[in-house]
Amino acid sequence: IGSDFYIMERIRGTVLRSDNYKKILTDKAKYKFIASEFVDTLVELHKLNINKIGLDKFGRPEGYSSRQVQGWTKRYENSKTSDISEINSVIKWLHENITESKYVSLIHNDFKYDNLVLDPNNLSVKSVLDWEMCTTGDPFMDLGTSLAYWINKDDPDYMREINLNITSNKNNPRRGEIVEMYSNRFGVQIENIIFYFVFGLFKIAVIVQQIYFRYKNGLTKDIRFKHLDLVVLSYARMAKISIEKQKIEF
Repeated sequence: IGSDFYIMERIRGTVLRSDNYKKILTDKAKYKFIASEFVDTLVELHKLNINKIGLDKFGRPEGYSSRQVQGWTKRYENSKTSDISEINSVIKWLHENITESKYVSLIHNDFKYDNLVLDPNNLSVKSVLDWEMCTTGDPFMDLGTSLAYWINKDDPDYMREINLNITSNKNNPRRGEIVEMYSNRFGVQIENIIFYFVFGLFKIAVIVQQIYFRYKNGLTKDIRFKHLDLVVLSYARMAKISIEKQKIEF
């Protein structure tokens, strides 16, 4: 047809969102099950042998973490609308604490509940959506982004009020439990999980900032974007607290 394209298979199933999950997850056992499915699927992805599946030339895994920190910093600077001291501190810390693990995996880069299609009968994962940012690199960077989306029930109010997904429900495991599950199934204890978590928070903050930049400059009129600057500040605060406390949950 004269340009690059791809054909995507349609998968029918259930996608969990903040406005429907309570009707689907009716008891604590179901929350535990889908969390296990979530981690199992992420680990399965990260354990794929990229050489055997023909993706050894896909992406540039060497120096991946460093390029990500530099790249997202540049995206933030290009979409900056005000000076946020918390983000300035986070950027400085990230550049001084870049971590590169020895592992190279196929990584999704936006792995969260509403990018999973579940079997409506047993809630097992049928498919993973939204592969536009897929590449090869450090799998723990992928995990860090997932953890940044995973808001705990006892996180600060300003984080729980964002309500991006279902993880703040009291029946969900906490971020620390997700890391433990992942580590056990991947087969290694992750060093410097703080770096990966803080990077994930910063990355989400920048994504939101880019949307707010468009609204602030009249490139979109969508009223839903009016207060996204407060969401950016919330993620920046969370990242700064994580650095100060050297924890991923408080």
